Amino acid sequence: MSAARVQEPLRLAVDASAIRPRADGIGRYSLGMLRSLAALPADAVTLLVLHPRIAELPPDLRTHAPPTVSAPRCSGRPTELWRMRALGNAARRVDADVLWCPTGRGRADGGVPVVLSVHDALPLRRAGALALPIRERLVVGGAMRRSLASAVAIVAVSPDTAEDLVRRIPGVASRVCVIGQAADDHFRRPASAEGIAAARHVVGTTAPLWLHIGRIDRRKNVLRLLEAFNRARRTVGEPYPVLVLAGPPGNASRAVERAIVRMSIDAAVRRTGWLPDDVLRGLVDIAEFVVSVSLHEGFGRVALEASNAGRPHLSAPRGGAAGSLPGSLMVNPTSVSSIAKGMVRLATDRALRTRLGAAGAAATTHDDWALYAHRLFAVLQATAYDGDSVAPVAP
Repeated sequence: MSAARVQEPLRLAVDASAIRPRADGIGRYSLGMLRSLAALPADAVTLLVLHPRIAELPPDLRTHAPPTVSAPRCSGRPTELWRMRALGNAARRVDADVLWCPTGRGRADGGVPVVLSVHDALPLRRAGALALPIRERLVVGGAMRRSLASAVAIVAVSPDTAEDLVRRIPGVASRVCVIGQAADDHFRRPASAEGIAAARHVVGTTAPLWLHIGRIDRRKNVLRLLEAFNRARRTVGEPYPVLVLAGPPGNASRAVERAIVRMSIDAAVRRTGWLPDDVLRGLVDIAEFVVSVSLHEGFGRVALEASNAGRPHLSAPRGGAAGSLPGSLMVNPTSVSSIAKGMVRLATDRALRTRLGAAGAAATTHDDWALYAHRLFAVLQATAYDGDSVAPVAP
């Protein structure tokens, strides 16, 4: 690497298209990492935030968006076409040294090297219960395969995702490294009194709360969760707990509604939809425990957030969540009985809840976005200046 070249600020173009109001996990990852990259010294990096709809960016990031190239004509939400074509043109026009694509999809023509962050290899699956619908698999999976083929470096957010990628596309092995992520700031500080009050208003009950956070998708295993809850609540008895489903609707929403009606547990389940950060943080604080028994997770963000908040968590050793934090009680996600027993154990053992919450908080004390942003920046620098493949990095 040329010493003179490194003394110049790295011109880093970033695909920020996942950042938008009510963003999902990839959007929150993009936001957390971008803000930490923006906090690096000005003589280290010039941040060039590319987005098809600049108005959707938070004000602190809009200042890094070159307006002449960040808003190519496109209708509706960002599309795969934008990521695969307009994004690369924009990176070239701002004379970027490297393009970082946090969504795992994106290409840049004209010699701009690309670094991808990959959260999950599910789009690459062609069959099986967790395979995406065929249209999404063709569009998203196809874009991801083309992006992986041309990327100089690939950042997996967990060791499991890295292994899954290499298993499905062995040729990427020398270009994959692992760099984790941190919880959002509001999970790293105590819940506000206003947030707790708003959370209590949302659920409208003083009953014990068991909290599920996430989109109502098949992958999140919500149907088995409901069956297990129905068993567990009868075992626990009065005061009967309430299950809170905090997250936007997804591909399992209709099936979940039918299941709630079939089991006659409508009064025992609260569907909140998307919630503002302070309200969600308040809910985490007042819940007896957080539960996420997904059939697959690329990273396991809910467990990380619960641990940062010092709350116990019922989890499943699948995907990225297999490298679970000490604050998690593990169950078999394919067994309703196992999930129900885990719920009963957490609900009836206050000492266990306290111990798990404390262990999770202790394990995440020094975990923050700045740590991971510095690791990512090292990969971006090496890619821009050397064009090197990357060596594995500790998660």
